[in-house]
Amino acid sequence: MFHNTKVFVYFGILLIISLCWVRDIMADVVIKPSIIISEKYDSNIFFRSRDQGVVSDFLTSAGPQIEIGNEQKGFRLAALYRFNSTYYAKHQEFHLSHNATLTMDKEMSKALLLTVGDSFFYTQDSLEATTTGIQIRRTDITSNTIFINTVYKLTNITSMGVRLSDSILEFEDPTLVDTRTDSAALSGIFMMTANTSATTTYTFTNYSFDRPGSMENVESHSLALGLSHHSSPTLIINLSGGAVYTPSINDSYDWIASAELTKSFQVSSITAGYSRTTSDTSGLTDQLNINETYSLQWNYTLTSSSNISLFGNYIKNRTEPVATVDITSYNAGVSGNWHPYAWMTLGLGYIYFQQQAGGSAGADIEREQVFVNISITPVEWRL
Repeated sequence: MFHNTKVFVYFGILLIISLCWVRDIMADVVIKPSIIISEKYDSNIFFRSRDQGVVSDFLTSAGPQIEIGNEQKGFRLAALYRFNSTYYAKHQEFHLSHNATLTMDKEMSKALLLTVGDSFFYTQDSLEATTTGIQIRRTDITSNTIFINTVYKLTNITSMGVRLSDSILEFEDPTLVDTRTDSAALSGIFMMTANTSATTTYTFTNYSFDRPGSMENVESHSLALGLSHHSSPTLIINLSGGAVYTPSINDSYDWIASAELTKSFQVSSITAGYSRTTSDTSGLTDQLNINETYSLQWNYTLTSSSNISLFGNYIKNRTEPVATVDITSYNAGVSGNWHPYAWMTLGLGYIYFQQQAGGSAGADIEREQVFVNISITPVEWRL
């Protein structure tokens, strides 16, 4: 198991950095505490397949949230912490979850921008803690990602960037595989026009898979070319593609790609996306995973105080060189928010999730959720 105290060390380092950066501009810090209460129906609370016995229940969740923000010329801070306690109506079940994020941008000079950040989850739902779209059986999950990103402006039209990141993913269930992911990326950015930029990025990634009795390391090298174009104030297109080389898996080559289109209208917007990347398998194996995701989201503003969103995605996960994991998942839903008062937000939504496992790892899972929540922000403090 990777040492959990790393999480607290990371947050401690970032906190020290933030205090050093903010000490002269504390008068502009905004603190927004709130309380979130939700009622949810979950058709599969243990994330089981039908032959394992699906169990449904009503869940009541409550907990505080605090947001901290600061924005000055050359500096921006955004932090969030959310605590949630969940009670079950028909079962003697109770669990806690934590979510914390911290991002800071600092202009070190006119040419150099430094960004540091951290994202932490402690939950029992792998769809919250991971990005692969794989639903595993319920267990305590700890995930944390810290990153440092720098962008240096070489000329008026060229820049270079360096990004370092370290992620850990740990499971209380000893049969699942803990993963640590370390990566380093070097990018070149070229402004072709005021609305079009091209990038080239080399990324080295090392996956450390920790399972009982063994430790497996997998390294990958990728090179990608990207293009970003604002064809109009309401249309943004991002494209990229490249190759990934994995020497530890029979010197294999594969391809990676991403595409995203965002179109804004007068009272709505639509975003369509596709990505093919390498990743872990959310604890199922110690093999490299190819993740393909198709996504679509539509946002509509009903009134000045209410909005609605429709979303869906199709995700395919398959391990290389052996398809131990061969999972297809579908996720679709609708949600809406209403702000009757400046200090109150009401939410309502429905989510459907289905997972089909074709390999030897994973399970067929179907899950429906209906939820209603209320968020109350009694005060806003400015320091």
